[in-house]
Amino acid sequence: MQNYRGRGQVSIPYLLTIGVAVLLTVVLAARQVTRAGSARVVMAKRALRAGERIDSSILGFASVAKNAVPSGAVLDPAAIIGRTVQRPVTEGKPITANDFVAPSAPAVWLAESPPPGRVVVTVAVPGTLLPVGQLRLGDQFEVLAVSKEGKSRIIARDAYLLGSIMAKHEPPKNSADALMPSRERPAAVTAVVGLVLAVLPQDASPLVQSQSVGDKISFVLHGKREILSGQLLEIPTGPAVTSHEVAKAPAQVELISGSHREKVNIN
Repeated sequence: MQNYRGRGQVSIPYLLTIGVAVLLTVVLAARQVTRAGSARVVMAKRALRAGERIDSSILGFASVAKNAVPSGAVLDPAAIIGRTVQRPVTEGKPITANDFVAPSAPAVWLAESPPPGRVVVTVAVPGTLLPVGQLRLGDQFEVLAVSKEGKSRIIARDAYLLGSIMAKHEPPKNSADALMPSRERPAAVTAVVGLVLAVLPQDASPLVQSQSVGDKISFVLHGKREILSGQLLEIPTGPAVTSHEVAKAPAQVELISGSHREKVNIN
């Protein structure tokens, strides 16, 4: 009788060798897929404080999915060693270029600007009325209105300047001006500027109304010493001079004859 023992059988060592080879192939393929879908970025081994200087001992690496890499992530530690972070960095967090930029100041609401008990009003004034470039935040005014009849009145007391709106410039009045060489062209005239004022609530309506009826707005600027002392000078509201009274005022001319001079009223 023929002995068929051993036919069709595979040795155990051979099976183990095949299994290990397959496993290694799977592991290597998985690593390759992981590498293809991730990136190595520099991270902080511990929490960093704002103002801390970077050295190699506090840096490590983290593997992050490519679609999750933060904007500006640092890939080479040599690029940041010796630099100072400007904001805190969490332990294990990738370090980015933004960590070395000082945080910007928070935006200030205009509503936070006026002192307590005041409201904000914008007043349009002729640009030649005030040297706007020399005004500063906190300057204080009395605002006067002069009607078309020549009557003046105070419409806002102790108004605070919060800011100014950039001036507009009048374009050339005709095409001839526009074609002139720049050195011969008439200088641009500042047309209107807006002053942003903090005023008492009861003064807001008179200010707006005065502008709507075409009153001429004038400003009385208080001095720095007055403001610092807290003792603002009182602006009197004396009797207004009407345009009719101005018209009645006699005009004067000066007559010169040799060395003799004489002023004569013309009625």
